[in-house]
Amino acid sequence: MKIIVANLKMNFNLEENIVYKNTIEKFIQPNDNVIVCPSFPFLSFYNNGNYSLGAQTVSEYDKGPFTGEVGARDLTSLDVEYCLVGHYDRRKNFSEDGATIVTKINKLVENGITAILCIGETKEDKSSKKTLAVLQKQIIEIFNKISPEKYKKIIIAYEPIWAIGSGNICDTKKLNEVVTFIKNFMVKSYRTNITVLYGGSITEFNVGDLNDIPNLDGYLISSSIINPKSFESIISNCR
Repeated sequence: MKIIVANLKMNFNLEENIVYKNTIEKFIQPNDNVIVCPSFPFLSFYNNGNYSLGAQTVSEYDKGPFTGEVGARDLTSLDVEYCLVGHYDRRKNFSEDGATIVTKINKLVENGITAILCIGETKEDKSSKKTLAVLQKQIIEIFNKISPEKYKKIIIAYEPIWAIGSGNICDTKKLNEVVTFIKNFMVKSYRTNITVLYGGSITEFNVGDLNDIPNLDGYLISSSIINPKSFESIISNCR
């Protein structure tokens, strides 16, 4: 079973979360490898289903006078097991850089939470055939500053920026090349096996083709899983 990370982003209010949660819990089975990442106010609402609980971001700080922030130890107390870090939304809209991402990963891992590190290239990078070089640089920027004992608590999510919300999915041959590159680079440079996910315009209609990529461990999905029927179809295709 592929890993499916459902990033709900900021899409549901309380009433909508109630309907959504009740619906997805009818079709998510105990053996499904699903991680649900709701917005902060509803984390405790989702912590007792047939899925793992994930957060969408975390503070750089443990505790203190940081109005509006949520720390890793707060997430741990809510039984959060996974947390997204470095998502393009955060890099673009909140100016998160490599140093910030490293700090967040360290806070998460030190509190027993697995970090899902998002990396990806722009349309210009892709056109210039710089994809692998860009991804390698992004990996080095993070892993060179993290101690090796923490590597096992990190997952890499490859999300090409040009594919996010575009309706255009990465070509399966190219995606296989990218996933293989990331895994080989991690073994060669950091002596660790890494779990690699893909995100970017995944739907119930194309996930079947992606399932044929042998080295790909799962998916990070946003738009398609907002519709419970699409979410159910994606899970069924991944079983």
